[in-house]
Amino acid sequence: MNKVRISAAIASKTGITLYLENGEEMNLPKDSWRTKAIMDEALEPLARHEIVEIDLDTFSVHTRIEKKTNGLVRFMRGAVSKIASALGITKDEPPAQKPVESDPVDPERPCAHTGASAPVTTPAPVEPDPVPAPTPVPAPAPVVQTADPKAPPEKPEEEELVAIVETPAGPKIIPGVEALEKQIERAAYSGNAVGFERFMQRIASVIDTRGHSVKELLNFMKKGDLPIADDGSIVGYKVLKTLNGRIVDCHSGKVPQRVGSRVSMAEKLVDPSRRTQCSTGLHIARRGYLHGFSGDVIMFVKVAPEDVIAVPHGEPDKMRAAAYHIVAQIPGEFHGTLRANRPITGDSTAAKMLADVIAGHHAPIIENVVIGAAYGGDVRVTPVAFEKDEPAEAKPDNGFAKALDDEQEGLSVKELNERINAAIDTTQAAAEVVEEAAEELEDEIAEEEADVENGEDTMNEALVPEVEEAPAAPEPVVETPAEPVETKAERDARRKREKRAAVAKTKVDRIAEKTDKDVKARPARQKAPAKAATAAPATALDPASKEGQRAMKDEAARKLFAEGKSLREIEKELKMCRKRLGKLLKP
Repeated sequence: MNKVRISAAIASKTGITLYLENGEEMNLPKDSWRTKAIMDEALEPLARHEIVEIDLDTFSVHTRIEKKTNGLVRFMRGAVSKIASALGITKDEPPAQKPVESDPVDPERPCAHTGASAPVTTPAPVEPDPVPAPTPVPAPAPVVQTADPKAPPEKPEEEELVAIVETPAGPKIIPGVEALEKQIERAAYSGNAVGFERFMQRIASVIDTRGHSVKELLNFMKKGDLPIADDGSIVGYKVLKTLNGRIVDCHSGKVPQRVGSRVSMAEKLVDPSRRTQCSTGLHIARRGYLHGFSGDVIMFVKVAPEDVIAVPHGEPDKMRAAAYHIVAQIPGEFHGTLRANRPITGDSTAAKMLADVIAGHHAPIIENVVIGAAYGGDVRVTPVAFEKDEPAEAKPDNGFAKALDDEQEGLSVKELNERINAAIDTTQAAAEVVEEAAEELEDEIAEEEADVENGEDTMNEALVPEVEEAPAAPEPVVETPAEPVETKAERDARRKREKRAAVAKTKVDRIAEKTDKDVKARPARQKAPAKAATAAPATALDPASKEGQRAMKDEAARKLFAEGKSLREIEKELKMCRKRLGKLLKP
């Protein structure tokens, strides 16, 4: 439990500051699902000047993910080695990255998709002539090495947020998941964590053999603008061009592709070095990189996390992969917006297209386009065979999806003020209704009390039915101490107290019900001007109704007061509440 008590909140252009009862402050980012959830709970009570107690653990995105995935994905903060030791996980060292094999690459050709020179194999060095062995020298006595007191102390391992993913091979640790903050929040609060869970399982399957690539991939996704697909794939963009009536890659113009194509090349042809910005591989971009391409076609593509080979260290807006699947073509009307690095999902057409891509309702793989050499060489296109007369599945309605920077789940200052004003209006309307109903209750209770004092038993029998006296029980076999005998006066007094309490409770329940209905019907109810109320003719009300009887009593009270009678005398004669009389006859 991590409870805090909030006494006030202030919104600015950068975020929301919560002022706690103990004098501390808590700053929340504006564009955050978590901030919105906290303010949804705290806003209305704060508008009523109440202290709000919340449990921050309830709004933890990591706790929500753990619950949604049934514990398959958990989060811990600390040094990776210590977490692994605590969980009994033996972390295998990933094999050293191998350089790109150059056998299928012509050294004279530029790199695939870039125009840069391909890596050239260095010839083997020539061995020199043998040299006579030197005269052996006795080995010196062993020297015991001691720590250099001037050497700087060993830097402790930094703590970070890691994910522990359960896999068939056992739990796997994924470090650096802070980079997935936007993706984690969306999965925690959007109602669907399936895609995030599958994505984590897919990268966990290669973390031991491709640890550096996984860390670079998370860095690529840190500023990514598209949500993870439900199958755990990464959604990205691919810029192509039209040449001689067909769609090809922008660099070589030799790789034909279209919606439904799966374009791939052997993993050994993809440069795994993150230090090389431009090299062999299939380049996939996020929105911030699209302005650098001049092609006239932009596609939505899906990339399997395990097919990501490298993300250039200095250019995290693109990544090199071994394969991608083209799932949709983005209409040309949106190209300018994308190249300006702005989201297009404010348009319903684009939002609908993205929702279908995320849900997996898009073009299937209809052909495999395999690149066998650099610069688009040795391309083979193999159609995918489908069963004849295979019925087409009905495409469900997947609604609309937003880019991560277009979901606008934060609270603006304007929206916060509007919600505060609405909460204040509702609170004022409820207070007015409660005040009116309370005055009515006080009048009726005053009448009942006056009847009791006068010896009259005029309680509302419909509200409180007469309690019949229970028949005398037969004499018990075993004698028990006799109960004290209640006199008739005591019994009458008790019954009147019980009736009065029952009437009051019934009326309070009616007030609560009436208040709820009235507040919903008129959230911004305002009192009518006093002049209009006094000017209303008494004949406009039904004398038999409660409103009519109340108006007649008010008029009678005014007349008695004008005749010089005191409030106590008027209260006793008309059986009205003293508080109400004070308001009614106030000069």
